[in-house]
Amino acid sequence: MLRRWLIRVPCLLALAFVVGVWVTSYFAEIAVNKEATGRAWVVLAAQGLGSMGEDGGIRYPDSALRFSWFGGPDPGMPPTTLGFYVGPWPRSPKSLMIILPLWLPTLLLAALCWFVWRKMRAKYNGRGFPVEPPAPAN
Repeated sequence: MLRRWLIRVPCLLALAFVVGVWVTSYFAEIAVNKEATGRAWVVLAAQGLGSMGEDGGIRYPDSALRFSWFGGPDPGMPPTTLGFYVGPWPRSPKSLMIILPLWLPTLLLAALCWFVWRKMRAKYNGRGFPVEPPAPAN
């Protein structure tokens, strides 16, 4: 039983985290930045879209992870098809950006949680009630 909950709880927490980021992204831009080896790595959530990218055009000094939260207007995301995009960042042609709609990881994690829940269910032998054989007639 403990093994089942050790697998279910992280799956449900990851689902709650992704749903929280998805909902929050409609109210504010959430970003995590890392500058290292002359590149800037960015993970961003805004307006229901999640993006990952790197910018090789500007040389940055090394830095630790930076978390930022910006409320307000659109951060300038490029046009997407059903929320998907792969290409350069609009402001920097030497960059690479991948955009996914945040409903995709939510859907995948929900399916994973359902699959884990079904596979980790306790197995029962036999039927719900014990059945006694009928007594022989004399």
